[in-house]
Amino acid sequence: MSSVITIISDYGLGSHYAAAMLGKATVLLPKVNFLPLTHQLEPFDITGAAFYLRQVYKAFPAGSWHIVGVDSNIALHKQFLVVKADDRFFIGADNGIFSILFEESPQEIWAISPDLYAENELFAEKNVFLPFIAKYLSNGTFEGIAIPSKINSIKQSLAPVVEPNGKIIGTILMVDNYQNAITNVNLELFEEKRAGRSFKVFYLKRHFLDKISKHYHEGQEGDDLLLFNEMNLLEIAIYRGRGAQLLGLRKGANIIIEFY
Repeated sequence: MSSVITIISDYGLGSHYAAAMLGKATVLLPKVNFLPLTHQLEPFDITGAAFYLRQVYKAFPAGSWHIVGVDSNIALHKQFLVVKADDRFFIGADNGIFSILFEESPQEIWAISPDLYAENELFAEKNVFLPFIAKYLSNGTFEGIAIPSKINSIKQSLAPVVEPNGKIIGTILMVDNYQNAITNVNLELFEEKRAGRSFKVFYLKRHFLDKISKHYHEGQEGDDLLLFNEMNLLEIAIYRGRGAQLLGLRKGANIIIEFY
């Protein structure tokens, strides 16, 4: 039996939905560690949810369960999915998140039996997902509660675009609490396309940086800088400043990396 279940959601901090989930988990799964990771995702933000969960789920043990509490409308998305990937289980609506969450194709994909939510499909995280997990952990099988399925809703990948000349078009996926703008360009891709050459990272059309820093306090206070973070993703930041706010960067904005 897994000892860990996590949830990410767009409920909002202090929401009664979050409290209700905690209470239901305590009743149905009293011996399981139920861990709310964040309830502060932007409403219906599938891309943000995928980015967040991709960065954290591998820190949890094999066999752990991860509830996606974002955009779980069954009338809109037609099926609730259980996906096994990297020996961990993920449960949520077929809203596109499972098409962009993983670097490799999932090991298994199941649809929750409609019989389990025929009478109550509202607040799916509490009334469908938690009872489903409890049934699975009790019986150790999907038999009778889920059927093999596939991902029907496909979203645009989180990966950057690479043009034939090697130019990389990246996207700011998140602006963190320190106002660091985190992009979808990873170190491996950057170095592969760079091939030892000089580069410029353009943002807001005319602004650019051409040096990679090793830490957040390099240079002079107030300087903007580039660095690869702990996840090996390229960030634009300001030393001792609120980078994205001061530089006018926002989630969804593009950056362009050219090599010379």
